[in-house]
Amino acid sequence: MLVACPVANKPKSNDLCNAFIGGAPRSATGYVFYGANQTNIDQWRKANTKGQTFWYIDNSYFDAVRGQQYRVTRNAIQVQGAKRRVSDGKRFAALGVEIKPWKPDGDYWLACAQSPTFMRDIARDERWIERTSFGSWPLRIRPWLRDKLKQQATLVDDLKGAGLLVTHSSAAAVTALLEGTPVMVSEMSAVHGIRYGDDRLPLMQVLADNQFTVTEMKTGKAWSQLNRQ
Repeated sequence: MLVACPVANKPKSNDLCNAFIGGAPRSATGYVFYGANQTNIDQWRKANTKGQTFWYIDNSYFDAVRGQQYRVTRNAIQVQGAKRRVSDGKRFAALGVEIKPWKPDGDYWLACAQSPTFMRDIARDERWIERTSFGSWPLRIRPWLRDKLKQQATLVDDLKGAGLLVTHSSAAAVTALLEGTPVMVSEMSAVHGIRYGDDRLPLMQVLADNQFTVTEMKTGKAWSQLNRQ
């Protein structure tokens, strides 16, 4: 059976885990997470041991549908090998999201920090930005905020003068690529491997195929699509 492992005292986490489980067949096995912190970290570590299957749910890849759709990934925090996958493009087209032309070099690098809990328990590399943000470019750091909508509201403006966005695996990297700004990310990120000048459309189409509404989870559409890949 699938076992829900929600973050304690967070109804949204519990509801999303149960929505996904409700749409899965009864024969399905593994663990289902929406977020991970000290309240479910033991279950997270157990699920990450060899031979264990887990499904990880989190906010959408695209800010345009934050709170309406949620990404779901098997045995990873984000879809892996997205650059190499193929999509019919229908789900991305339905989002109405624009991919802007690549920008010329900017005046600074922009670093987007993620929560200390995530970097410690999931990324297991609390100094990733410090170690990765090298070079002679001025560096601006956007500190992590619990209020994601407030943080999201200023990202596009901050990207206007940026020559590169640096982040471990934040969805800010997707926004940057849509805005035409190159990114530097970890291997955990779905956009890892995308370089300046690449065609971003196939990647964005695959990302859209891997995020779903709550209704799509409950009805099993999410399960069906993820298990066809």
